[in-house]
Amino acid sequence: RTKLKLPDREEEEEEWMEVCADLENEAAGLAMGLALSLIVRFAITGHMPQIHSLSKGHSAAGVWKLLVYALGFGMLLIPVAVIGARAKVIMPEDDNWKACVFYRSADFAERLLNMSMGWCLLYWGKWLYWDITNDKGFLTDSMMGAEMVQVMLFSAMSFAAIRFIDRAADKLTRGSSQEVALRRSITMFALLMGLSWESAFTSAVDALGADFQGAERVLLDTGLTFAICLFVLPAWVWYILPKTIERQPAVSYSFLKCRTKSLPSPDEGPE
Repeated sequence: RTKLKLPDREEEEEEWMEVCADLENEAAGLAMGLALSLIVRFAITGHMPQIHSLSKGHSAAGVWKLLVYALGFGMLLIPVAVIGARAKVIMPEDDNWKACVFYRSADFAERLLNMSMGWCLLYWGKWLYWDITNDKGFLTDSMMGAEMVQVMLFSAMSFAAIRFIDRAADKLTRGSSQEVALRRSITMFALLMGLSWESAFTSAVDALGADFQGAERVLLDTGLTFAICLFVLPAWVWYILPKTIERQPAVSYSFLKCRTKSLPSPDEGPE
């Protein structure tokens, strides 16, 4: 973060610091959210699961317990997001390290709860799929076929939830703590959809490399991973990233770079 600082370009430097801190919080929330979901599944099953563990053989009680944990993270997210949005209206001075730590911690707490709920919902959906099909799958008992069915269901559910939440947030006062908190929950459903597709790609790579061992397996996995990125990243850069930049709000609620400034109202343009 400090090695790439630009001399005599304060505005660009501040933006760079914000992006770095945002990515740090995002990565930490994703990793620790996964760790929390592993702890939750350990508490339910009695043994520590693998990250991409087989989702068969779970009892109905365990399936619904996992949903309760996921909803519990969601319930905790609501007050944390509301309190954080209200508390972060005025940013502290650079030398007020206590306030800076509070703002950074508030943003991280929101991301952690978002990620934890997303991971738990992902595995709840997988467990539920195999439970209601008696571990036989729907139409096919192959893992790849099951992954494709699950990813379609997760995508449909996530699109519907995002649309519903977005419409509900549009009816609230723009920039209010309730509106900000509601929109932050959209991140969880986007994460859920992304994780489901990641799981499908991982299963596909594992299936293609099942007949290879040792160095050949490593080379095949690495080559397939780069091939996937080669097809996916250009589409993201051409179609998704421009829309994200276009819709970037004038008011940032990350508050990751602490400096003395009162945020403008949502109706005001950027300075």
